[in-house]
Amino acid sequence: MKEKEGYISNEYLRKLIVDFNRMNIDDTGAWCQPYLSKLENKYKNKKIEEEKYQQSLDFITRKQQQIAALHKKYAEFTDAERRHYNYEFDKLKAEICDAFMKVINGRIISFKLVTTKAYEDIEDIRQECLMTLFTYINRYDEERNSSAFAFVTQLITNAILLYLNQLKERQEKEVTGLDFYENLNTIDDFKGESED
Repeated sequence: MKEKEGYISNEYLRKLIVDFNRMNIDDTGAWCQPYLSKLENKYKNKKIEEEKYQQSLDFITRKQQQIAALHKKYAEFTDAERRHYNYEFDKLKAEICDAFMKVINGRIISFKLVTTKAYEDIEDIRQECLMTLFTYINRYDEERNSSAFAFVTQLITNAILLYLNQLKERQEKEVTGLDFYENLNTIDDFKGESED
């Protein structure tokens, strides 16, 4: 058994992510250019040092080459090879999804969301975290990011905080809306009294 119940080792998670990113035929690389643009803006505005800029530049160049090579290889597969590849990739997706859910549930526990008003939204929060992970996991740089667990945990934390902020904003708008209708009712009551 690779991991205990409710626990994912960094080594196991890292292997899953690296394998997933190397096999991810769904990644078209469309995100690379916007990523590069943001990176260049940060560097021009002195928000990141030259060393980090160069490291990120190297990563995105490697990533583009990796994605192009994978799509070229996949295009040359026979139908049987493609079916086998898709089958293996689906198995890997299920395995990484299971691993992600364990880390997500751990973060939900550490945020103590079960004891808050957000309890009703926990399933939505789980799905939001999972979507965030599958969207951004291709930014994991296997040559620089040694801790896969820290990388995944940060993405989940960001997703939870974003969801909770949006939830708070929605609740505040609902309260303001209720106040508005209560004020309208008060105005109507006042009009009714003055007409008597």
